[in-house]
Amino acid sequence: MGGLEPIRVLVCDDSSPLRKLVELQLRDDDRFAAVEQAAAAEECLSAVARVAPDVILLDHGVQPEHEWREFLDHLRQAAPGTRIVLFSGLPSPLLRDEVKERGLDGFLEKGQPAADLRRAIAALVTGPGESE
Repeated sequence: MGGLEPIRVLVCDDSSPLRKLVELQLRDDDRFAAVEQAAAAEECLSAVARVAPDVILLDHGVQPEHEWREFLDHLRQAAPGTRIVLFSGLPSPLLRDEVKERGLDGFLEKGQPAADLRRAIAALVTGPGESE
């Protein structure tokens, strides 16, 4: 992604209100393009093919637990340069091992202030020093 191109974000979460909230939190910030939404694994994979996101915020609820590895393999094949981030209501310390085990690019907690969410997503793409 170039420095001037807006960041494309895909929110894969089974909660419609949460997806809408993230869209609202990012909408008025010029660093971000329109936020794409998906409620389930197949929708997420279709959206990846359609919009080529820079970042995917991925909730546990989009895929049954026993199918996660295969789903993540498909996501990585479809979007090899995309940052895939676990997006969860669980506190960060509980997610560190899971993120490592699944080969994800990080985690973000749900419910954080909009400015913090925007900063964290931008840092995933541009690096921590350029996300302000």
